[in-house]
Amino acid sequence: MKIVLKKTREGGIIIVLSGELTGLQDADKMSSEITEAYSDDISYMVFDFANSSIPNSRFLGKMMAIYKLNKSRNVQTYIYFADNGEVRDLFKAAYVDHIIPIVAQIHDAAALSSAGNS
Repeated sequence: MKIVLKKTREGGIIIVLSGELTGLQDADKMSSEITEAYSDDISYMVFDFANSSIPNSRFLGKMMAIYKLNKSRNVQTYIYFADNGEVRDLFKAAYVDHIIPIVAQIHDAAALSSAGNS
């Protein structure tokens, strides 16, 4: 797994996940890197699964814990898949899309976040 955190001009963080998301350490690595990013004031976060494999249950659990932390800090959370239908189908089957909104384009998160905080 490779994880890259990109900060946006609008005060967001995009978490670009690529490769296999099945190792036990992957979920912990993602969680610790995101926790470090909280030192900055952020308004929204996007999980980018465009180039990743289907995540395991531990990974999904860590992602939901991050979502709950974001909610308590008033940080909007979104998911982006691009054309990754396998991962999108998993999230829809698990009803994650009813909890964390899916954005069609990454830049949509900034607009939704600013509209939600108005």
